[in-house]
Amino acid sequence: MDFKKYFYWCLVLGLFASCNENTNTEELNVDMGLEYFPLTVGKYIVYQLDSITYDITASGTVRDTVQGFLKEEIIDTSFNNLGAVVAVIQRSVKANWTDAWEVKDIWQASITDNQAQKVEENLRFIKLVFPVTAGTTWNGNIFIPDDLDIAIAGERIDFFKNWSYEIESVGKSEQIGGKNFEEVATVFQADNENLIELRYSMEKYAKNVGLVYRELKILDTQDINSTDPWEVKAKNGLILRQELIEHN
Repeated sequence: MDFKKYFYWCLVLGLFASCNENTNTEELNVDMGLEYFPLTVGKYIVYQLDSITYDITASGTVRDTVQGFLKEEIIDTSFNNLGAVVAVIQRSVKANWTDAWEVKDIWQASITDNQAQKVEENLRFIKLVFPVTAGTTWNGNIFIPDDLDIAIAGERIDFFKNWSYEIESVGKSEQIGGKNFEEVATVFQADNENLIELRYSMEKYAKNVGLVYRELKILDTQDINSTDPWEVKAKNGLILRQELIEHN
């Protein structure tokens, strides 16, 4: 079943009438921006992944650098109990471009109550809210427990501390992965730091494509007097960059 038309629509908010005898009506068409989060069966995106994991040991901090490729493909859709379409996303990985894809896991995504929701590793995030408008803020981690810690290199870290979502810009032209995208929305999910913690997360969405870029820096340190950049002074955590290189 093709659900493209279901998502690519304009919402009519209402008819505004004047209060005099010569009543005029006008439809107000609002661009919801649903094209930033397409959920069509067969849609796929291939990303290049670059990550650094930090692990503090008795002999010092170990930095583990990993590169590879990720493919996300919508292989099926269904309906949830609210009547919204739920997309089934098959995620496959490989270390080298010439390797065969290996299915890693299955995620889900939906547009429910004017929210683009995505379930990642059993954690539900509100990735976007509609209409997609610069300056809009929301709690994208409302479904995630406040005290949830994530294990990175065997160490527990307060991964989602002080996250606060905001659409920084909408409709900008950008070049990502060597490809030109005419309309890109940038979402900051976290951007704060203190002497011992850095929490930074940012995603970019292109119209009719979806997520085209992601950057994540979740880092802790004990070097409170260090003036080195976080990439140098971090003791625990990770840095991740996910960039589109191919899509249909």
